[in-house]
Amino acid sequence: MKDLHVIRSSCRMCHGVCQVLVHMDGDRVIKVTGDPESPTSKGYICPKGMASPELLYHPERLTYPMKRMGDRGENKWTQISWEEAINEIVEKLDNVREEYGPEYFAMMQGTGRPYTLFNGRFANAFGTPNFVSPGHICFFSRVSASGVTMGGLPISDIYGFGGKTPKCVQSL
Repeated sequence: MKDLHVIRSSCRMCHGVCQVLVHMDGDRVIKVTGDPESPTSKGYICPKGMASPELLYHPERLTYPMKRMGDRGENKWTQISWEEAINEIVEKLDNVREEYGPEYFAMMQGTGRPYTLFNGRFANAFGTPNFVSPGHICFFSRVSASGVTMGGLPISDIYGFGGKTPKCVQSL
């Protein structure tokens, strides 16, 4: 027996954050389509968004950490636990901070996403002022405009899951 249902959500394949309908069979995503009731994306979804179930369930998708076992370029890897991976990263970052100081470490991020703020907080907690991203140019202005017009989220919760539906949604 199939448990078919649809969940309204937002696509996170890019910073467009189009509103989508996630078609489910039980707890398995079977299809993603644009939401025709969305005041911002108006039912549009790009091929990347439509392909998200394929990416989610691709047999070659990594779902665990891999550690290089040979020289760079040899393509020799072994699976390790999340705990091992995190501990190794922490140890290497601690060594850099202790040997060279936190300013030796720099972070750079690509296109602005809602997690941009986490990266900046990480850099601050590590002690380095060396963090840059395109978000400083375009993404933060988008977040600020969204906060002023529709609430505190980078992309407004247009469906009102937070208990409030915005009174203003600008459509391009």
